Amino acid sequence: MIFLEILNSPDKDFLAPYEFYFKTISIGSSKRSNLYLPFPGIKNYHLKLSLINDNKVAVKNIDAKHYYSNGKKIEGEKLHTVGDILKIGPVELKIIQLNLSIIPVTDYKKLFQEAYERGSQTEFFLEQLEKELNNLED
Repeated sequence: MIFLEILNSPDKDFLAPYEFYFKTISIGSSKRSNLYLPFPGIKNYHLKLSLINDNKVAVKNIDAKHYYSNGKKIEGEKLHTVGDILKIGPVELKIIQLNLSIIPVTDYKKLFQEAYERGSQTEFFLEQLEKELNNLED
C-alpha cells in the first residue's frame, strides 16, 4: 500500500489522503494516472512510485525532467521514506505510509486455468481476453 496525502494544491478539493493497493502507481495530469492531477506544470505521467519494502518507495521521473523532494530538486530516481514531501508543479504530497506486506499476491495463471476448466461457456471468452491482453503487452 502507498498512502499519500496532498498537502498543497491549486484546487482545495484535492487536499485529501489517497490510498493505493498497488506496488507501482503513476502520478500525473493524464486521466489514466493512478493519481490524476490536472494542473499546469504537471506532465501526463510525471512520476512513477514503486514500492520497494515496508519502509521505502522509489520515485522516478517519467515525462518530467525533475521533481522536488523535501525542497531539493531531483532528476532521475530517488528512494523515499515515510514523511518525505514531494512537489510536482503546484502540488505537494506527503508520504504517509508504505506497506508492501498487505498487497495480495495473486497467481493469475492458476486463476485463469481454474476458470478455463469450469466450462466451455467461459473458455471462448477467456481465450479472447488472453489474446487482447497479450496484444496490449506488445
